[in-house]
Amino acid sequence: MARHRPAIAAAALALVTACATSPSHQAALVQEVDQAAVAGCRFLGEARGMSGWGGSAAAGTGANNARVSAKEKAGKLGATHLVWVARGDVIQTAVAHAYECTP
Repeated sequence: MARHRPAIAAAALALVTACATSPSHQAALVQEVDQAAVAGCRFLGEARGMSGWGGSAAAGTGANNARVSAKEKAGKLGATHLVWVARGDVIQTAVAHAYECTP
């Protein structure tokens, strides 16, 4: 059994990595900025993301999925920019304010 541990660990890592979410084209266009960068922009609403992945083995994957989920929602609101306002550590959540900034 002990000699199978590396293979089991590699399989678990592959499963967690495979469950990472990638942003859509629309979400990828939303820029993450600080509050000062959106001073002249129109506030569109709050974008919340959540992920079922978490715990010590998948915390990074869960945090990434929550951020991507929030960016997807910001993109659907028509946002060009977002400002992160909260991120959960125990339950993988991400909350951002979505803005439309026109040049």
